[in-house]
Amino acid sequence: MSAAAGPWPPTRHVSAGTLIEKQLHCGIITRENCQVHRHAGVGNGLAASAGLKAQHILLMSHSGDAQHQPHSDDGTSLTLTAELPSVLDPSQLSCIHMITSTIRSALYKGDSVLIEEKRVQSRMKSKLKPRVEALVRLLSQPPTPSFQTFPCLGYTEEQGGFRLVFSFPPGTDKPPSLLSVLSKSSGPLPDVGMRLRLAAQVCQTLLNFHIVGWLHKDMRSENILLVSPASSPPIDRLTRPYLCGFSFARQGSPTEISEQPSEDLSRDIYRHPKALGETSDSFKRYIDIYSLGCVLIEIVE
Repeated sequence: MSAAAGPWPPTRHVSAGTLIEKQLHCGIITRENCQVHRHAGVGNGLAASAGLKAQHILLMSHSGDAQHQPHSDDGTSLTLTAELPSVLDPSQLSCIHMITSTIRSALYKGDSVLIEEKRVQSRMKSKLKPRVEALVRLLSQPPTPSFQTFPCLGYTEEQGGFRLVFSFPPGTDKPPSLLSVLSKSSGPLPDVGMRLRLAAQVCQTLLNFHIVGWLHKDMRSENILLVSPASSPPIDRLTRPYLCGFSFARQGSPTEISEQPSEDLSRDIYRHPKALGETSDSFKRYIDIYSLGCVLIEIVE
């Protein structure tokens, strides 16, 4: 995919000073608490999770009024507010090509981007727009090893719903999905160590998505894109899995509206039996974890 020159990941549009201070403070405390663990990776992973959760709390602050500000788990008031997510101009999207059934590549003002369509009924649009804005805020951060997603630049509002627009790293090939790589691979599979690292990265990203209080609701191998520089051998793609497919994602509160995905056998095989049919149970974390288990089976087979 071609891309105009520019920094990647892109700069986030939030007030940085207090946010960074809060994140560092949260991360330092967590890492100190994790010194009891012998494996340094445990502390680093928990610190990253704590920083992500602190960042999410700050980004969810919609008002400058202190009485409406959220509080951290220890009761500390967090008063920083974030700017509203970017509403992008849909007329600036061009060269749209399908990558998977839900993800497309495109150009936005000449830069390579990925887009995900979120189809919404007209009567539900105003109710679901705050969810889209909250999701854009959460996904606007640069990827990290513990939360590997493409940075969300903003969204466009369409007649049939919304489009999430994600930055794509320049100098990389059009990313295949994990499903396409696993189904089309010829010859021996990558060694067990590489597959375990891939599985661990996918697990860590979903774990952190849950930690900040969100549910993915469409976890499957087609929604994991594998990124590598154009000059890298294909096997290197397995070291950089990016979680995508956030069209049905929502916060985990029981009061949230839960959108029901359309019936599709290729997707239903990843869904927990209690998540199928019109009388399906309310979506909970264990249903995401069931879907993750299906993906892990694909990776190790």
